[in-house]
Amino acid sequence: MSSSPSSDDEDSITNVSMSEEDQEDQEDQEDQDKTSRLLLSLKPRVDDKKPYKCFYKGCDKRYTTEGHLRVHIDGIHKKKRNICKFCHKKFISNSHLTRHIRSAHSIIRPFRCEICQLAFARRELFVRHESTKNHKENVERHQKKKQCIINVFDQHSLPIHHINSILQEMKPSLGFILYDELIKHYLTNTVKDIALMVHLLRNSTS
Repeated sequence: MSSSPSSDDEDSITNVSMSEEDQEDQEDQEDQDKTSRLLLSLKPRVDDKKPYKCFYKGCDKRYTTEGHLRVHIDGIHKKKRNICKFCHKKFISNSHLTRHIRSAHSIIRPFRCEICQLAFARRELFVRHESTKNHKENVERHQKKKQCIINVFDQHSLPIHHINSILQEMKPSLGFILYDELIKHYLTNTVKDIALMVHLLRNSTS
């Protein structure tokens, strides 16, 4: 029958684990120091367009700046000890691993694009999405559809309560964002009756 480990055994396991982590940290620091020394020893030619050559054996990559060379070395040649428990990708540092998990595996995605119906875990990913061609095309289609509906309503000079009824029926196909924008457009530009405005606002949020 197996027995649970004694406190002495647990202490020894903890010490071994900590010593392994300390050893990895020491090796990482040695790698960084080695890289820094080698980069300092480089004497790039002034007339060379890509003067910074990778010093790892068998690698002929060259770069225009020392920073680009460092990125190459970190991404290709450094030991990757930090492993993602979800997809088993490896990363050179714990911070890189943490950023990967937040981006790829986190279910908490507070940054939402209502136009494209996409959500992101980090703000920088959301900002990057907003600059994509696909997002810009979706925004353009959204604005055209909105203006087209406004033009149709304006041509027929429909009363605001008729417009509201039509928009209520169209709500599932319009989506919340477009529906909300159209309601606010007509509230701002047409409705003068405060009581009716309050009534329509309540309906738009129901």
